[in-house]
Amino acid sequence: MVRRITFTLLLVFIVKIIHPQRLERDSYPTTEILFQNNLSWKDIKTKAECERKFIFIDVYASWCTPCREMDKLVYINDEIGEFFNSHFISVKVQIDTTKDDDYNIRSWYPDAKVLMEKYKISGVPSYLFFSPEGEIVHRETGAKSVKELLQIANDALCINRQYYYFLSNYRNGIKYYPLLPYVARIARSISEKAFSDSLARDYIENYLNQKNEDSWINRDDLEFLGSFVNVLKSSDNVFHFFLQHNWKIDSIVGDKQYSNRILKYVITKEEITPRLKLLATSDKNWKKLERIIEKKYGKQLAESSILESKLKWYSDKKDWPNIIKFNIEKVDKYGIENTSLGRAVLNNMIYEVIFKHSSEKKSLNWAIQRMKIILKADSTDGINMDTYANLLYKSGKINLGLRWEKRAVQLDPLNEDLQTNLKKMQNRAPTWN
Repeated sequence: MVRRITFTLLLVFIVKIIHPQRLERDSYPTTEILFQNNLSWKDIKTKAECERKFIFIDVYASWCTPCREMDKLVYINDEIGEFFNSHFISVKVQIDTTKDDDYNIRSWYPDAKVLMEKYKISGVPSYLFFSPEGEIVHRETGAKSVKELLQIANDALCINRQYYYFLSNYRNGIKYYPLLPYVARIARSISEKAFSDSLARDYIENYLNQKNEDSWINRDDLEFLGSFVNVLKSSDNVFHFFLQHNWKIDSIVGDKQYSNRILKYVITKEEITPRLKLLATSDKNWKKLERIIEKKYGKQLAESSILESKLKWYSDKKDWPNIIKFNIEKVDKYGIENTSLGRAVLNNMIYEVIFKHSSEKKSLNWAIQRMKIILKADSTDGINMDTYANLLYKSGKINLGLRWEKRAVQLDPLNEDLQTNLKKMQNRAPTWN
């Protein structure tokens, strides 16, 4: 059963021009981006040079849902249409091929392939911006709002905000540090991870570490550090500020666990992961690692970092008894966030870990008690109630579990998974296989 919280990773590959589609809209006239899909790449560049306009290429795929959302919600926007039609020659390029492709799309196959390979396009929708002379100046990727796309288009027209202008200067030793976070995020979005990480490291080491704390403690920089925590080091001045002023950082970001997560990440990366490769993971060695960390960072960070590392270690090995043990320890020690998201996370863990992989009465009863707390906070969620019913059923309280499953189905009658569980319970069949 596909369950609870689903984190979806959309991987993509790109190239080809699409025939423009007229979308249904209200009866009043609108302005939308006029995509020149009947022109070749050579013609597009000639037209742009003659009209002294930049070129905008929307790279998409026929199967891409975010791409279709851009068509329906963004490209037909009046403000977007007026701005792009005034400053750009626009064209849509499709990167996949289908049997339904029309002549214009097929004619772009060769150029689409060249664009994809030359600019290493790995995600759609992607946006490429070229100068009137046909030189690439800027790019971005991912679905955008009207406001976001307008900002990207303005950045493409402003030489000091153009990604490739910054890139050229940076490689020639000309650095403007206030723009590094902006460029690092673009580099990461277009899958230039090594370069984005090097920019982030440069920004931290040679800019933030050199500044007075009061001049960089702001939401933008703090969130940037969270986005690039993989390059943060315990030797950084900013790391020590996280250690000493975690309450202040959490208050600025609006997340009570923000600084703690960053600290644990760096501690794990530097203190735990390297040693795990050398040591057998016995209780004795876990305790030894915990003492090493405690001397540097204190008891609380040592305990929580080790606990998270145990969970990852045993999860990688699919050691379910220990996965269950340490998940229960984590909840008992640190509790859960009393929000809909916090309850969803706990429900997901209980179902996917304890219900599916434990038959021990102690673990099942622990999970049942936690689900009672969740249902007390919100008794209208069929998914949570289904988890509770399944736990009761598996623990031997078959009739009680069946009654709760019927209630879950009533709350969420269109959920086929719940219907399936109810039928299995009625037939006294296992619901955890």
